[in-house]
Amino acid sequence: MNSRFSIEISEVKGKLNIGKNPWYVEILLIIIMIPFLIIFVPIWAIGNGIDYLFVKPFQKENKFEDLKWTVLIENENLKIEKSEPSNIFLSKKEMDWLDEDPIYSLKSIPELPFLEGKIFSDFIAEFDNRVFLQRILPVEENNDFELKSELISIDLSNFGVETIKQFDYYYLESEIGKNELEINGIDQIGSKLNLKIKNTFANNV
Repeated sequence: MNSRFSIEISEVKGKLNIGKNPWYVEILLIIIMIPFLIIFVPIWAIGNGIDYLFVKPFQKENKFEDLKWTVLIENENLKIEKSEPSNIFLSKKEMDWLDEDPIYSLKSIPELPFLEGKIFSDFIAEFDNRVFLQRILPVEENNDFELKSELISIDLSNFGVETIKQFDYYYLESEIGKNELEINGIDQIGSKLNLKIKNTFANNV
């Protein structure tokens, strides 16, 4: 971002605690699970068989063009629309990572080519003539796959798009104070993100 802004970022990583139960707890869990599996597995198999034989053959093919769109933000300079959740168009790896978290595609008037083909959360914040969005970013290195995200801004005066910061996949919330945008995030294992964007020009006048 340009010199009129300063950015402060703090990130505290959580820990994934996977404890091992005592042996007697493990045996008790197995005893409890056996009747459940005996009942559940046949019901699951029958349900999937019915779905495969009588439902899927008659389902309409999902097409991106058929998604419904709603207005995410609209002002005198820019209109951004978000699709209904478009998880069905993701890869299996992406869907497994997201679990049930909805993601969206975006389009705008005027058209911003940057938005095309990318996926976003529903986070949005307006600050100092800019719109801030969270892009969901698949990353695969050395056969390791994970989702990260990045905060981007759209300048409403010239529609320039800028990446502010890349970080892990957080659930973001924002709060706007005097000459400052504060964004807080938390993830599934308790990691926390705090990001402050300050208008230094406004603070000095």
